[in-house]
Amino acid sequence: MLVRSGLAFQLALMGGFALLLTLFGYQSAYFGDELFPFFVAKTSSSLPEAFFRINEYKPRFIFNGIWALLTWWQAPRYVAAILNFLGMWSAASLVFILGRRYLAASVPVAMAAAACVLISRFGMVLYHDYLSGIIGTWGLALFLGTVSCLCGLVFAQRISVAGCAVYIGMGVLTIFVYETYVAGLFVLGSAGVLLALFDRSRPARERRLLALAGVLVWTVPLSMFVLATKWLSTFSVMTGTAGQTVSVGMGNIRTFLHFLSNVLLGTNYGLEWFTGYFNAATREGRLAGYGFAVVLAFLWISTLIRSRAAWRPRSLFISIVLLGMIVATVAISSLPGAEKADGRWMFPVSAFAALFVLSIPTSLLRNMLLISLLGVSAFHLSMRSYDGIYNVKASHAAGKLAAAMHGAAPLGKRGLVLGIADGDLEWVLGGNALQGNDVTNGDVFCWINLKTLPCLDPRSALNRASLDAYDFALAYADGVRAPTRLYVVPGSVLPLLVHPTLDMIDGSRALGGTDNGWNGWAWQGAAPAAETDVEISGGRVGTLRVPVADIEGAVIAYEAYSTGEAGPAGMRLQVNWLDEKSDLVAAQIKVVAPEQAPRLFTMLLDPPAGSASAEIYVTAHDGSSGPFFVPYVGVVRPR
Repeated sequence: MLVRSGLAFQLALMGGFALLLTLFGYQSAYFGDELFPFFVAKTSSSLPEAFFRINEYKPRFIFNGIWALLTWWQAPRYVAAILNFLGMWSAASLVFILGRRYLAASVPVAMAAAACVLISRFGMVLYHDYLSGIIGTWGLALFLGTVSCLCGLVFAQRISVAGCAVYIGMGVLTIFVYETYVAGLFVLGSAGVLLALFDRSRPARERRLLALAGVLVWTVPLSMFVLATKWLSTFSVMTGTAGQTVSVGMGNIRTFLHFLSNVLLGTNYGLEWFTGYFNAATREGRLAGYGFAVVLAFLWISTLIRSRAAWRPRSLFISIVLLGMIVATVAISSLPGAEKADGRWMFPVSAFAALFVLSIPTSLLRNMLLISLLGVSAFHLSMRSYDGIYNVKASHAAGKLAAAMHGAAPLGKRGLVLGIADGDLEWVLGGNALQGNDVTNGDVFCWINLKTLPCLDPRSALNRASLDAYDFALAYADGVRAPTRLYVVPGSVLPLLVHPTLDMIDGSRALGGTDNGWNGWAWQGAAPAAETDVEISGGRVGTLRVPVADIEGAVIAYEAYSTGEAGPAGMRLQVNWLDEKSDLVAAQIKVVAPEQAPRLFTMLLDPPAGSASAEIYVTAHDGSSGPFFVPYVGVVRPR
């Protein structure tokens, strides 16, 4: 009873921690890839039709069945969050149970191994994107359940047909959540075959049964998946992420080595939008990665040398099997190549690596190795590295857009979103362009998230619709490194940000110009003549200091043109935000390219917290000497 009560408490502790992380990453708006099943449901006449259409991409019957039900019932996003939480909790709990029951780990050590799953830096994205999350967490939970079934067979006094059937069935369930686990199932099945061949302590019938189950546990699921793909899918079995066919080459080998290094040595190779901040492309990421690599390489080598004499045949065999799972999973995840090497694919390897460490004979060095692996993820969690991953950024954006619409006064029927790159925004609001889904409108996003509220479109919708069709915009300011504030832009001001023309400066407040003079401006280089179009060239830079209150929430407008001789670097719309001591808080910079005909260039101003004044610049961009001519600088306040 004490043992059971203790286990229940330990599992509840893990569940509580997983719940906290779930709440930490939750926002209520579906976005990105999550929207595609809703598009299918919205355009289907029945639940079976929606289910089969979702399976046209990949016949992941269990995973797709979950999303078919979620979308058909138009379930709130917290339902998907609960399902994701249950998958994460189950996966961590199974790591804990496997460590305690079959690897003789103490409670604290097994809890540390489970924590390697819960805060895996490769899995933090799963707390924000539930389409990636459910496939990742449920897939791992079912695969670890398959591992548990094999352990139950091997450590049982008698191997039964029923036990083998459950073992194979778990493999089938795993594949129909996420087919990449076929690599792990192959290693797991091969382990069963080897045990059947060399473990002479069992009757021949049981060994034959175990060997047959070892073959069927991966061949049956794989065959069923291939047949289902040929029956339902419009893509081939070799289709990888984003609908691209996978191929093998030197790039795959490099990706394999990077993935393996990331998991075992704590480096962070890969593209920022897949791996987050502190990745190997940045100085800080390289320093952190190389530091972790030195420590972990020392601990791996020392631990393996220290433990080599203590290894027993059974524990050594378990270690080899777990290492095989790591290598096989990394290998199959490397097939799409470096351009599609998503860090979240290493989430299951976090669990395998933790279990591999537990399979090493107990020593202080082994425990230090496990804590160090956990420490890498704890570092990235504390530094919020995952905020650099595209799914997480998109989740934050979707949540803010939905919250803004729910909290705003009536604005009209339809609005634009400005200040986010078109490609990113199309994915946030439109999802994937599959089965005729038009990602240049936000219809699906609005249908499930905003209901009767005004709808939002990405700016790319203007390629097919007139600006007159929009009553307002939600806008992030241009030129801000990490904008956090959304501005509501009324329809009367919308053209000033989208298609500004020179006649729009009528009624604006002039800060300087040919007609008004450049009074109050300070100049580096020769001061311009009064009432002239100021020429920006030869190092001439003009600045004007104004209080923040005078321009906050306004649109700054520059009229500018070039003689046609300027290089491609362009000129800047620039405002330096200063605190009360005139120290720089942040710079807001938008680079534009004036042409021979005068044009109006605009930027929505977004003063950061702590700003007391603004220093407005008239200047060329780095690498450009001009000449540019600026007849006017002013501000327009939305009305």
